[in-house]
Amino acid sequence: MKKIFILSILLATLCASCKNNENYPFKGADAVYFQANGDWAVVQDSINYSFAGKGVDEAVVGIRINLLGYASPQDRKVRVVVDEEETTAKEGVHYQALKNEYTLPADSVYLMLPVIVYNKDETLENRSVTLDLQLEETEDLQLGIAGRTKVRLLINNMLKKPTYWEQALKYSFGVYSRTKHELCILLLGFDFPEDVNDYDVTDQFGRSLECT
Repeated sequence: MKKIFILSILLATLCASCKNNENYPFKGADAVYFQANGDWAVVQDSINYSFAGKGVDEAVVGIRINLLGYASPQDRKVRVVVDEEETTAKEGVHYQALKNEYTLPADSVYLMLPVIVYNKDETLENRSVTLDLQLEETEDLQLGIAGRTKVRLLINNMLKKPTYWEQALKYSFGVYSRTKHELCILLLGFDFPEDVNDYDVTDQFGRSLECT
């Protein structure tokens, strides 16, 4: 009897909490918002993409758009436009024009917006250009979480020389140069971390990482 009494109290408390929560169950119109960071809990409105070390002149940057609401058995339209006033990137030079609409597939709660970016501008080795995107309402979906309906994509081809190159990397990789840095990224599959304490001189198999 004691266990049943405790269980009843817990259930009553849970039900009361649900009733007091205005957002449970979800009552608003279905909407969409950007998730610029891999961690949903981290609010981030900018994404950095660098061509440095990738050896390509074109790439696709996937930006996640989440659904706020319930999945639908039908496809739904999503609209993303360029904020011309805030954007410094040039269409055709730094990025490919966006489509008029994108599709949130049936039974899905998110879609990956494919933004095609270009490495045609030599000045990207010394600067970043910005592509500011914003969601717009459609007949299917409204705007979601405030502060997450806009996102900024930073496009560049810059490489930052590790501050610890002369102290920790020169013996393995030799004299620093941008070409050598890019080669190291291609061979290692990653760039050098900002903090020397995060750098491991061997790979997962215990082999020395050298690009000389």
